Amino acid sequence: MYKRSHSLPEGAILLEIWSENLALKARLDAAPWLRRIDQTEFDALLTAGWGGRGREATLVRFFESRSDEVETVIRYAGQVGTEVCFRLDLDAALAWIRRHRPELRIHGASEYVAAGTDRSRPLRPATGAATVERLRLSSLRDGRRA
Repeated sequence: MYKRSHSLPEGAILLEIWSENLALKARLDAAPWLRRIDQTEFDALLTAGWGGRGREATLVRFFESRSDEVETVIRYAGQVGTEVCFRLDLDAALAWIRRHRPELRIHGASEYVAAGTDRSRPLRPATGAATVERLRLSSLRDGRRA
């Protein structure tokens, strides 16, 4: 079942992925994705203002197969016809990149950092536990992973 409050380890880079209608959300550590990105993917994240929408976003696709919560959000969004949104914690991500990936160019990022201040709608606690349970049960009937 969907965990309404998921605690992250200390030092985690908060990544939130949610359905646009705010029914479901997932919180996870973005470090595994940041470990593998190249300069082009990093520049795209900067340009997008540290967040975005779309199931096809590289960051969302990366975590879809690695997180049951993200998979559930994506499946739900597809079923109800809403979009998948995401936001990465700007300060934590920049600090992590400076320390662990110094080869990624972040100079000149100030105009992109400012773009990150234009936040999407604030997240409220997920209220979709019943929806997740319904998705899980339908997955069991269809023989797919919940």
